[in-house]
Amino acid sequence: MNAITSPEMNTMTAVQIREEFAQKRLQGLRAKDAAEALQLSEGAVIAAHGGEHERSLKAVPLRAEWLDILKGLEACGTVMALTRNESTVHEKDGIYQNVSAQGPVGLALSREIDLRLFFMHWHAGFAVTEESANGGRPAYNERASDDLPLGSRGGGSIAYFARYDATYEVSGWLNANTNNETDHLNEDKVSVRVPLKAGAHVIGLSFHREIAPDESIQTLRNDLDKVPLPTAAPVPLPLDVSVDGVRVAQISVPSYRLSARYAQQNFPRDVQQIDVAGPFGPTGMANTPSRKRIFTCTPTSAAAELPCATRIVAALARRAYRRPVTQADLAPLLRLYRAERASSDFEHGVEAMVEALLVSPNFLFLVEQDPAGSTPGS
Repeated sequence: MNAITSPEMNTMTAVQIREEFAQKRLQGLRAKDAAEALQLSEGAVIAAHGGEHERSLKAVPLRAEWLDILKGLEACGTVMALTRNESTVHEKDGIYQNVSAQGPVGLALSREIDLRLFFMHWHAGFAVTEESANGGRPAYNERASDDLPLGSRGGGSIAYFARYDATYEVSGWLNANTNNETDHLNEDKVSVRVPLKAGAHVIGLSFHREIAPDESIQTLRNDLDKVPLPTAAPVPLPLDVSVDGVRVAQISVPSYRLSARYAQQNFPRDVQQIDVAGPFGPTGMANTPSRKRIFTCTPTSAAAELPCATRIVAALARRAYRRPVTQADLAPLLRLYRAERASSDFEHGVEAMVEALLVSPNFLFLVEQDPAGSTPGS
């Protein structure tokens, strides 16, 4: 990219933005916060990362063929659809299916993903890739997060909301000792199952800090026939799994992995990505604070379910739409409830209504109407 067209970036070159943004990220700031620290929008920062450069964040400008791009996402299988503004984040994992458009308004409609897309407001699009939080570089002997134990090094932590009291599988993708440390290879994936109570948690993976870390550097050569192979066998390293700051499990992993693509072992074993899967064997859903705010009633019989669902959605719609609601507002939501209830249960029926509320234009936009009885031009 030869020039940055955003007016807010006139005082900074693309090179300066990439340099300062990388520094902020190394300090542990999220991308959004790093952009704010530079007094730039995220879009302006992304635009500065187009073209050829050596930073870990890469951005490829896309042609404005939004409908074709979204239709092509179905072949990717399950992906995350994330929408957010300054105060709200909405995430859904699912498959982009039934993507269509009428003029400048698009629709994506599947069981998990239900989006209305207003293409007239889409200014630019980028295919963005970024290396893991530590950029594929070693954490050496530093604590990677305040959420991790004091005597730890490397690793990372993620926020996770468990929907049920159940067992969940925590997985970590380790660096690969190849010429690309951010390879995601199944051989470098380690997993363990841990019990979680329903609600919000912080899941962490970390190694133990070393008192005297090895600071030697392996000599690298471009010719793979001359890659020096290690003479010492890998040693087991304890990888701690923590939940809300408390260690709940430990996995033993080798200090390096020798493979056909082995290139070096300069970087200590580290965690590139953390995944959580589940629930497995759920035993019930705890009455979390967020759940209490939604389920303001509990039906004790089949006949009581629809009145309770109506009471729940009426209260939620009133808050979501920021105005009194009518039967016309509630009717389509209750149709969704009945359809989902017929194939599952009461709680999933309520879940379908909540999902519809969160993608409703009445929730996403503040609609202003003329007062009743007002004359044109008044």
